[in-house]
Amino acid sequence: MPKFSFQDVGPCAAVWDYGGTPVIFRSYLGKFSFKHEDSVSPVHEEEYGDLAVDAVFAGGTAELALPIIRTSLEKLEDILPGSSLLGDVLSVFNKCGSAMYEDAKQLCIKPIKDNVVSVDPKEWILFYKVHPFKSIDLGYDRKEQRVILVKFRVFPMQESGFEGKMYDIGVAT
Repeated sequence: MPKFSFQDVGPCAAVWDYGGTPVIFRSYLGKFSFKHEDSVSPVHEEEYGDLAVDAVFAGGTAELALPIIRTSLEKLEDILPGSSLLGDVLSVFNKCGSAMYEDAKQLCIKPIKDNVVSVDPKEWILFYKVHPFKSIDLGYDRKEQRVILVKFRVFPMQESGFEGKMYDIGVAT
């Protein structure tokens, strides 16, 4: 039986646009997190009152959050939707009305051990359709380092033969 192969503790590299023109993020501070939560709708019968007699899966939500630090404007332009880099100026524009799925890309999480990014695909997590969105809250004080939080919405694939697939834990070679 296959073992849960990635490390119990430790940092990782996030590879945005994996399979395309990859942009690697290793400089982050705090927890790079992935949360996947199923939605469940209860089924009731009057005889049992408020206690559900069954439940039905009703989809769910999946999201990643990457607290980026000490990065380049070029990398931020690649990952921040609605941004444009001209020389040393990164302009960020309001996004409104554009769908995310069409521009979603793959993102791969690769553990880092002893400052080396894993080359073992069994340790990776590959997300097939993710799109970043901004959740920036920059603080300026004398004690805390500034972090640019970028979140990613994970979508189920809609392509024929892969409908509903969201991610793989362990990547086939």
